[in-house]
Amino acid sequence: MKYIEDLNVLTDFDKIKDYLYMECRPIDNPVIKERNLAFTQCGDIAITYNICLERKDNFLKGVMITNEILDKYGMTVEELHQYAAQTASAILEPVCEPVDHPVFADIFMHVTSKCNVDGASVMFYYDFLPDLSEKLGKNLFVVPLSVNDFMVCADDGIVDPSVLEFSLAHFNDTHNQEDFLSDSIYYYNYLDHSLFQIEIGGGEPISPLN
Repeated sequence: MKYIEDLNVLTDFDKIKDYLYMECRPIDNPVIKERNLAFTQCGDIAITYNICLERKDNFLKGVMITNEILDKYGMTVEELHQYAAQTASAILEPVCEPVDHPVFADIFMHVTSKCNVDGASVMFYYDFLPDLSEKLGKNLFVVPLSVNDFMVCADDGIVDPSVLEFSLAHFNDTHNQEDFLSDSIYYYNYLDHSLFQIEIGGGEPISPLN
């Protein structure tokens, strides 16, 4: 499906606002600086923003939003994030399923997008983590597996975050480094709607979702 064919409209926010989606990258990814991308930082993750031109199967064609383009919109990156967090699910529909494992299927859920690309951005959707945590009635541990997916589980007092951190480190050591996103565990507090990177033994909120 083609969303935008006339590239002349890319600097007209009213004409592209319904086609925004997000990507997640490591905060030290050189592309962010090289292309002067507009981004929001959450812990060691950078959220960047794109305009979808075309989508089919597992393929997205988009234009990255730079700070120059953002200036033409006359808005801040915080305002851009608010728009993208609310509209991106129309481009990258979230998919949340129990992990395919006989022991852990009742504990962990695997989250990606319907296209199986850029699924880590789902953790920053306006309503995804809030709705899931409200449904479960608990805070959540969020484990970024790659730029394309993550795992989530309820903080029920059983899951040990140090085990999650060790498991993520092992996963990162044995999987495709091109898709690497983070070596940190994140925590969603459903009472104050905040998502933050945690250090084992404590951590402070970095990026509130509200």
